[in-house]
Amino acid sequence: MRETSTRAAALLWLAVFSGVLVWSAIRPHDVVTWFLEVLPALVLAATSQRFL
Repeated sequence: MRETSTRAAALLWLAVFSGVLVWSAIRPHDVVTWFLEVLPALVLAATSQRFL
């Protein structure tokens, strides 16, 4: 049961993260600044399994 709830929570966080990422990418004021602000979040999302 715990594995299922953990997986559901991870999918929920992935959906929220993806939604906010797409929302922030729509017409940013400066694309380079947006990319530099988003890069740490993308790195953490990509390496999160290493820390769990």
